[in-house]
Amino acid sequence: MAGAEKVVSKGMDKKIYCYGEDGITLWAISDVDGRGKLIEALRIEDEGKIKRIYYRPSFGRNPGFGEFDIIVVTKPFVYLVEAKDLRGKSKESKIVLTSAQWARHLFMEMLILARFSKPESIQDFVKKVEKTFNKKPLRRLNNPKSDNKNEVFYTNLESCLKDIGEMAGPDVRVTHVLLGYVNEGDTSGKGREVKLDEEKDAKKDYEFNRGNMLDAFPEEKFEYRQIEFNGKAQFEVSFGVEIPKQAEGVEAVK
Repeated sequence: MAGAEKVVSKGMDKKIYCYGEDGITLWAISDVDGRGKLIEALRIEDEGKIKRIYYRPSFGRNPGFGEFDIIVVTKPFVYLVEAKDLRGKSKESKIVLTSAQWARHLFMEMLILARFSKPESIQDFVKKVEKTFNKKPLRRLNNPKSDNKNEVFYTNLESCLKDIGEMAGPDVRVTHVLLGYVNEGDTSGKGREVKLDEEKDAKKDYEFNRGNMLDAFPEEKFEYRQIEFNGKAQFEVSFGVEIPKQAEGVEAVK
């Protein structure tokens, strides 16, 4: 604000400290060092190619399809990222996703690509995989305003898809990333497998069918990348309340 000054509490620590999975993700997109590691993990040649980063965009639950941890948009690549804190876990351990997470990637890719194809392609796709789910979430895609509680989330999704289409362009390509946060010096790399969890899918929203799900969206679609994390992620932010400076010639109120 022009002609304003900031009032900040004396002794206030201006840094945000990040430890858990969501915090590390925030650090990875907000801090210079963290963002450098993220760009390296995603194999983006130049930070200048990034058009936009979405942090945990919410697209609704029950029966929406939740949120990605990060969406990074370049031209023409769109990176859909699920982040996992793998510190302290065996390097041989499998990374397990629920069917809801799996479906989120499958549907989002379909919706992004449909932005540049015939409108009926969404319906064609829904019909193709309808045996994977019960009809409830599929109806949400066909008639998103049928559930007033999720209407705002659908608006988020619709807006996001429109912007992604404009930024990524007609040659858009979708990359599905499983981003692991690992301890410094952990070089497990591609040694980790991504698997679909069969035990956590006894939900009303999804009639889980492993065979159909994997046919529509095989495990090989996920690319495992990782960021080495030393447990001390932090970045500085600007806190303070801006107040207008006293106008010239006006006596201050006492």
